Amino acid sequence: MLTMAYLANEFPSPVEPYVEEEIVELERRGVCVVACSARTSRSAETSNSDHIPSLVLMPPEVSVVLRAVRLSIRAWVKADSDHFADPLRRE
Repeated sequence: MLTMAYLANEFPSPVEPYVEEEIVELERRGVCVVACSARTSRSAETSNSDHIPSLVLMPPEVSVVLRAVRLSIRAWVKADSDHFADPLRRE
């Protein structure tokens, strides 16, 4: 059986009803669908959907973002300094 991940911005969502229709059709055709949502649905509690997302990608914590930025800047500075290194210097 084919397994497929369906990633939507927000699921379930009243402004994107076709997402559930597509998931239902894929399941009807024998595909195992793992429904995923990039954001937590604000309308999940009031939705009459039979499907709930198996995975919700939450916004990362601020500390994780800051660490990633710090590491990126550090790598960029190192790459920049290597680029302008003395070409006559032997390593």
